[in-house]
Amino acid sequence: MSRYIIAIALLLAMSSTAVTAADDVKPSAAPKRISDGCLTALNATSLASPCMNSLMDTEASNDFGQFCSVVTDGTKCSVDEMNKAIRTLDGSCMDELKAEQSAVLHVYINWASYSLYQGMCVKDANGEFCKVKNATTIISEGKCSDCEMARINNIAKWTPPQTSISLASSFNATRINAKEIKYVCDGLRAESVAAKGHHASASMLAGMTIVAGMHALASLLSL
Repeated sequence: MSRYIIAIALLLAMSSTAVTAADDVKPSAAPKRISDGCLTALNATSLASPCMNSLMDTEASNDFGQFCSVVTDGTKCSVDEMNKAIRTLDGSCMDELKAEQSAVLHVYINWASYSLYQGMCVKDANGEFCKVKNATTIISEGKCSDCEMARINNIAKWTPPQTSISLASSFNATRINAKEIKYVCDGLRAESVAAKGHHASASMLAGMTIVAGMHALASLLSL
């Protein structure tokens, strides 16, 4: 499950696609192999919030701008709503989560990661949502923009609204990998400064930083 969450949280953040956590299935259309108790929970009011329905409606569009407009506007889910939804799923759907049942996992990830999605949606100096680049593109171009650094910083310091026991290790891995990418970006920036002659030792530091971070990036991008 750890590889699954890392792929969603970080590769989503560094790619040009919107949320693709699992099958595009809303709670009311949950498939077979779900217990009656979990199915009841999926259709409960606590999980049928308008803010989450709006988020799920954007998934098929593959439009990051539209996605960000939903998670950052006035209909965004509150922390109380997030916590209640996570408690409901932890209490009623733990067997399905352990089995990685796609529809249940999809709903769970969206609720547990909603505040992470908000952190991905940063704006540039013109007030527009920053475009997203794949991590490999950032490395090949040899630079990390202010937008990319802001997004990576948000992911690195992010924590779920409450401890999600079933996914705690995966969320921790998400933060660690974001920090590794940040080290690479910091190194690229240092190298750029060195190239301009401002700091003679910056290039060596950048090289060490990039080497240290590339192993984590290689693992991340292979998911």
